[in-house]
Amino acid sequence: MPFSMVPIKLCFATIASQIIKLDLKMSMNLKSLLISLALSLFCGLANAALPSSVSDEEIYQYIDQIGLKDTYKSLTDQIAAMSQQQKLTNPNPEVVDQSTQLVIDTWSPSEAMTITSDYIRANTSEKQFLALREWQNSSLAKTMSNEELQATQASFQADLMHYMAVLQTNPPKQEMVTAIQNLVVSTRMTESTVELVLNIMKSMAQASGQAGLENFEAMELQMKPMLQAQMKQQMIMTSYYIYRNVSPEQLDEYTAFYQSELGSHELDLSWSAIEESFKPWSKRLGAEMLKQKVANK
Repeated sequence: MPFSMVPIKLCFATIASQIIKLDLKMSMNLKSLLISLALSLFCGLANAALPSSVSDEEIYQYIDQIGLKDTYKSLTDQIAAMSQQQKLTNPNPEVVDQSTQLVIDTWSPSEAMTITSDYIRANTSEKQFLALREWQNSSLAKTMSNEELQATQASFQADLMHYMAVLQTNPPKQEMVTAIQNLVVSTRMTESTVELVLNIMKSMAQASGQAGLENFEAMELQMKPMLQAQMKQQMIMTSYYIYRNVSPEQLDEYTAFYQSELGSHELDLSWSAIEESFKPWSKRLGAEMLKQKVANK
């Protein structure tokens, strides 16, 4: 899962947490809900499409390589794990269970895979696709992918918290600190994750039919700075854990790829495909929340 899943796999637990929190807000405080169309998709994608000579199987192999297959499959486990943490501090654990089940029941990994495949086919050229496949098959990309797979494990959050405790008494060297910070910036982890979370919130609110555009925009202005600060810290701290067995030199080389034209294209392509794959799910989730609201009246 090179690049791509640098940000995606690392931030998925955080995304899951925000969805749970959002769903709870929607269930418990309907007046503060958000609505509106999803934000515009990321710009800068190539105006080209893959020819029919590139098979669906090849695209699915690429999706697997960049980590999205595992990411989509692991989402419900991540949601469930975050739900258990929420229940420890929430005064209404039954609401947490109800919200979590709605999120899980409406998610479809196979649908997300299909949408992602169609988006990649429509928005990358054959030359770009072949170059990306070559990158994904490189030794560095495979090494980083193996490390990043940790982010899809159900025990990821617990393992991360344990590592954070250790990190306080045994902090990383400055070379690693610099390398991690550069990676987070170059792969746009913070900005892309915040936009994805806000888009999900908008789509859910639109489907649930609660609140107006002005209300959401006002709420977004308040939430976005807080989310960005929270996400940035989360991405950096998580990266220390994920890449603890990787050298600063390897991280620098990895970062350099995502600063290149091809690496930037993979970032744009992957994040946009992910955003597309979340749209039908978030709309279904919002619709189910509306049904639940009506039923509870």
